[in-house]
Amino acid sequence: MDENGEVSEIRAALYVRKATKHQQYSTDNQSDKIRDYASKRGIEIVKTYTDEGKSGLSIFGRAGLQKLLSDVESGRADFNLILVYDISRWGRFQNADEGAYYEYVCRRAGIQVTYCAEQFENDGSSVSTIVKAMKRAMDDEYRRELSVMIDKAPDMPSSSAYRTWLGSRPRALLKADHAQQQLLLVIQGLKRLFADENFVTLLRAEGLDTLPKYLADRIETA
Repeated sequence: MDENGEVSEIRAALYVRKATKHQQYSTDNQSDKIRDYASKRGIEIVKTYTDEGKSGLSIFGRAGLQKLLSDVESGRADFNLILVYDISRWGRFQNADEGAYYEYVCRRAGIQVTYCAEQFENDGSSVSTIVKAMKRAMDDEYRRELSVMIDKAPDMPSSSAYRTWLGSRPRALLKADHAQQQLLLVIQGLKRLFADENFVTLLRAEGLDTLPKYLADRIETA
């Protein structure tokens, strides 16, 4: 039964992950938002899987996700839906195809994965496939950029030194830097996707094989 005492035909598992204490959303906050999503749609949550303080770069060490996939593949799962806050909580895998594969494992078993905070329905359509590919490519690009930034900062011996340096910069400049960084991530992510013929084929199937000129020009020069 759901929280209103009514029988629900949709039984869901909840998956939450948080890598570090500095991340915006705790597993409790993710859980609250997912439960609110489920309540509004008459979805009954019957099981919770949690990875606390675990990186999303790999499935290794993520006992929660491993147990979820094990239950799904073994037929022990007593749910037909998996609710996750967003794509990044499912994982920031070093190979974007890995996250898609684990989602496919669930779908193959007849269990849908839904990302509650994303602005699209994960319904298996070409559009949802395209959006997920873009988001995963952007996550991968973010990971690469972060790695480069860390490698290029040998003169920052401690996090306190970095915070001191960061605090000395004007807020408006920080916001501008952040916006520019986000734009670069999008451009690099799109560039990698448009180099993939399968992705381009999906775009053409949806009549989306062209980009606005200003974006196309940025990708060409990136």
